[in-house]
Amino acid sequence: MDEPDHADRLHPDLRWDYGCTLVGSLLVFGVPGLFALGTSGFLALQPRKTIEPLAAAGVSAFFGVVLLTMVLLLARSTRWYRRCSAVFYGRSSMPMRLHAVRNERGGLFLELHNLADVGLREAQVRIQAQVPAWEAGDLDGQIVKVRLDEDPKGPVVGEPAGGVLWPAPLSRRLNRIEGRLR
Repeated sequence: MDEPDHADRLHPDLRWDYGCTLVGSLLVFGVPGLFALGTSGFLALQPRKTIEPLAAAGVSAFFGVVLLTMVLLLARSTRWYRRCSAVFYGRSSMPMRLHAVRNERGGLFLELHNLADVGLREAQVRIQAQVPAWEAGDLDGQIVKVRLDEDPKGPVVGEPAGGVLWPAPLSRRLNRIEGRLR
């Protein structure tokens, strides 16, 4: 039996995050940005006896453009969720041993080790993960299925027994792959 093609499908775990990022960017930045641009147009078209309305229109237009640029950047960041889903559905998994570390702000950092590294001394992969919605419990030493993207700074998806550990959005600079795993 053929496996269904999931290349364009968003994983159910990521739908909420994807929707919140997209809708939130539109509401938080898009609506005020459009309002600022509309205000600048209104001020620019007013008959003026002084330069103040034109200066206010310029300032308003500037902030409108900045806010709409933020919408575009956040909407672009939603591609990360689609890319993570593509890695989950499209890449084969390899078993690795997991060491999870939580920082003081609640962030979750994963170190993935070769199966032979029982003492968890030399991490092959280091990533920042989203804190899962499910109860993670003690992840240390678990053997997990790991799926890697072809890009060295791309998503790394870990799958312990309790669910899926997704890489945090915009965490590319924190990801580190050692050796020739890809």
